[in-house]
Amino acid sequence: MSVETSMEDALCTYAEGPDRLEKALGGLSEADIGMQPPGKSGWAIRQMVHHLTEGDSMWTTYMKIAMVSSGSSFAADWYPGNNEWAERMNFEERQVAPALALFRANREYVVQGLRSVPAAWERSLIFKHSDDDETYRYTVGDIVALLTRHVNEHIDEINGIRQTLGR
Repeated sequence: MSVETSMEDALCTYAEGPDRLEKALGGLSEADIGMQPPGKSGWAIRQMVHHLTEGDSMWTTYMKIAMVSSGSSFAADWYPGNNEWAERMNFEERQVAPALALFRANREYVVQGLRSVPAAWERSLIFKHSDDDETYRYTVGDIVALLTRHVNEHIDEINGIRQTLGR
C-alpha cells in the first residue's frame, strides 16, 4: 500500500470520529450524559466529550506547528493533567452540543489541511509531556493515529456506561 493510500485511509477513519461519537451518544438524555454510573469511578460521559474536544483542539495546534516548522520542539509543562483541566474548565456542568460541533469542525479543518499541505503527513514535532522527562518525536501521521485511538477508547467507555445504565 502506498503512503498516500494509507494516509487517506487514516484520514477517513479520523474524520469518522465525530459520527462515531454522536452515534455513541444517540438517545441519551442530558441527565444520562451527566450521570456517573453506580459503582464506577472515572468521568461521566459529558466530561469525556469535553475532554475529547479539548484534546483534539490542543493536538491540532501541535500538528500545525509540525506542518509549518517541522522539527520544532514543544513542551507541555504548563498542562496540569486531565483531571485538573476538566475541573478548571468545568466539564461537569457544560452542555455537550457546542463541544460536539467544535469536535466535528476541528476534524474537518484538520483533514482539509492535511490534504492541502504537501508532505504534511511526515512532518514532525519534538514533544515533551508535562509528566515525563523524555522527549518524543511525533509525526503528523502519528498524531492523527493517536487521536483516532483516543476517541475510540472513550467511545468504548461511553458504550460501557450505557450498558451499566441500561441505555
